[in-house]
Amino acid sequence: MIVRKNGVSLQVTVPVNARKVLGLESGDILGFFWDGERIVLRKVS
Repeated sequence: MIVRKNGVSLQVTVPVNARKVLGLESGDILGFFWDGERIVLRKVS
């Protein structure tokens, strides 16, 4: 996963294998939160 700062927002690039495991498709919305040292992703829609 690559995280980039884009102005006041973050751009997150998720590797193809992670997208398959999470069942993500183009246009899906992800939510995320910090859990100590980790970034946790959740599929919102």
